[in-house]
Amino acid sequence: MTTGDWATRWVAVGALGEFVIAWVIYWELKANREAAFLEEAFGPKFYEDRRTIYFAFLGDDFDGRPQERSDLWQRSLKFTDQIQGDEKLQVLCQTQMTHLNKIALLYSRNFRFGNYGWIRHFKRRIKYSIGHDWLVEWLPNAVVLCWIILGPYILKRSSLIGHYWSAALIDFTLACVDFIDRDQNAQLAIYRDPKKPLIISKVVLSNVRGELQMLGKAHSRLDLERVIAALNSQYERKTT
Repeated sequence: MTTGDWATRWVAVGALGEFVIAWVIYWELKANREAAFLEEAFGPKFYEDRRTIYFAFLGDDFDGRPQERSDLWQRSLKFTDQIQGDEKLQVLCQTQMTHLNKIALLYSRNFRFGNYGWIRHFKRRIKYSIGHDWLVEWLPNAVVLCWIILGPYILKRSSLIGHYWSAALIDFTLACVDFIDRDQNAQLAIYRDPKKPLIISKVVLSNVRGELQMLGKAHSRLDLERVIAALNSQYERKTT
């Protein structure tokens, strides 16, 4: 091997080393930015705002009785009307949705090769297998509870803006549901009165997973509107 060949190889090795160093620095900066955002998003103000939303959602009439998904869906529809008539509450809810959407985009942006069918499922499996579910582990309960409360409101906005607006959040919330469901003893609850919490049962969680999976298959505004209509029909309160 000639001196020129060795020189070429050392240049290549040096270039590779510089690339690796730059790559490590980039990911350290990226991780720091994401951690800083999450600390802000799930900080005291985020918590207090979410607590205000929880109280408003339950209202003064909640008596602590177990709720089926249809009961919660109807309560969310009623809450949607309340949000639209209360400017302060609307700002709180929109802020929560903005934070959750940003986190959902952080979760999904490293995997942009599609959101359809098996590809969407495959993406989640990749994230779990290589450790990208740390965003899911941060505070999955808050994400799922916010979906249960604000789901119809989010979908109403999405049907106006476009189905893509809530796509990342739907995918992220589904990942949070899957994560919570790994623990057989996990329990979700919303508190207004400590003696009368709203307990989210495993059956309700399963219903939420089903609706998110349906929504994940909506690839156009028309698809989204059809799924919303189907969910409203499915969760329509039965009267005797």
